Amino acid sequence: VPLREAGPWIEAAREVYAPAGLVGASGAMELVRQSVARAAQGREHATVLGPQGSGRRRVARTLHHAGGASGGYVEL
Repeated sequence: VPLREAGPWIEAAREVYAPAGLVGASGAMELVRQSVARAAQGREHATVLGPQGSGRRRVARTLHHAGGASGGYVEL
């Protein structure tokens, strides 16, 4: 799909991957949501680290879409 035609899908992904969509009610998860929201405002690159099953991919996708990145999402 050409990028110029992907607008609705990009907007849907931004809604799905909003920082508020990170699940959890603990104080630690609230800090994660706040940190992701703050980091998404910046223009720097980010590396998300953590053990298997900790939600690295979800956080990385949330950062990408919440930050309004114009390029593609690259997972290493």
